[in-house]
Amino acid sequence: MISSKGGKSEKKTKFVKKDSRATGFPSRFVPLGEAKGMVIKMIIALSSTGTSLESNVDSRFGRCPFFIFYNTEDDTFDHVSNEARGAMGGAGIQTGQMVASRGAKAVITGNVGPNAFKVLSAAGIKVYSGISGRVDEAVQKFKAGQLDETKGPDVGSHFGMGGGGRG
Repeated sequence: MISSKGGKSEKKTKFVKKDSRATGFPSRFVPLGEAKGMVIKMIIALSSTGTSLESNVDSRFGRCPFFIFYNTEDDTFDHVSNEARGAMGGAGIQTGQMVASRGAKAVITGNVGPNAFKVLSAAGIKVYSGISGRVDEAVQKFKAGQLDETKGPDVGSHFGMGGGGRG
């Protein structure tokens, strides 16, 4: 937007405020023209056995006890208890919705079932499964481009319930 004041032209930039309610991270202002399609930061969600970066990546997506939400822009993280882990059914769907609502653009986990994969894919979230070891090591591999994106579910429904899946 260009405006003229007393014969001088000056450029004014409009700013939009990014809403922090969905991501849980602080709000930011970005130029309006750059807001659409611009990735300011990437948040990755890692299924975890604990609440620190030294915890292990959990083998289950929908029934892991915690998620680590790692911000690759400033190398900060937050942990969240997985409220859906004890659900009688639909844990993968509920967990996928929670991860999407927090603004994650990628998921790193041990395994992901068909329903969770559908939810994550529909939200445009990339999935990296078959990952084990410590959370901090998985983050470093992700940042170095050493993880391969998963193209489909790698376990059957109800895998995390101890039955090994149905198919």
